[in-house]
Amino acid sequence: MLEVESLVARYGAVEALHGVSLEVGSGEAVAVVGPNGAGKTTLLRTISGLVRAASGSVRIDGRTVGRTAAHRVARLGVSHVPEGRAILSPLTVKDNLLMGGYRLPGAEIQGRMEEMIELFPVLGRRLDSLGGVLSGGEQQMLAIARGLMARPRLLMIDEPSMGLAPRIVGDVLDALHRVVATGTAVLVSEQNAGLALEVADRAYVMVVGNVVASGRSEELEGNLLETYLA
Repeated sequence: MLEVESLVARYGAVEALHGVSLEVGSGEAVAVVGPNGAGKTTLLRTISGLVRAASGSVRIDGRTVGRTAAHRVARLGVSHVPEGRAILSPLTVKDNLLMGGYRLPGAEIQGRMEEMIELFPVLGRRLDSLGGVLSGGEQQMLAIARGLMARPRLLMIDEPSMGLAPRIVGDVLDALHRVVATGTAVLVSEQNAGLALEVADRAYVMVVGNVVASGRSEELEGNLLETYLA
């Protein structure tokens, strides 16, 4: 589904990604874990076209998209839930969901919204609430549901636990498990390695713009601290 090879990205003269490679299979859940500043957000932004790749390649189903505009990447079936959630605060929950499904045929929108409410029941109780008054956990679920509205083949989620209380993180973890169970390919970026490894089949560890380890989640879990310190 997704192949990233030797990806380099820069902000001006500062190189943020130093030849990163990874892949996500169809229907697979993959995590990118690492400390703050590791380059995880830049990686997702480069895949989705929000940051222009300096070199290397990004392929969706074999099609190279590393220098493709973000809206064209979205049309290929990639949804990006950004760091900070980017909820449209003045709009209702329902309108946020409609924004996510703007490319669906009109006859499908209501049915897809009902699927999202079934996946995230709390949203069904808050459809007429403004996005800005939701709790952090509710906003994260709304952001994920909005990303899923377009029926993506790959859903990328950046730092889903950021700024949430530990109790709420558990709710988000449950939500991610439900998303994975739908068969959508998922690439999740997280500082909270425990959460990410619990959701993902495989994981990549990033430090300072480099992938320093990769493997099955259960294989990485035992020596993750040692990898970070190294």
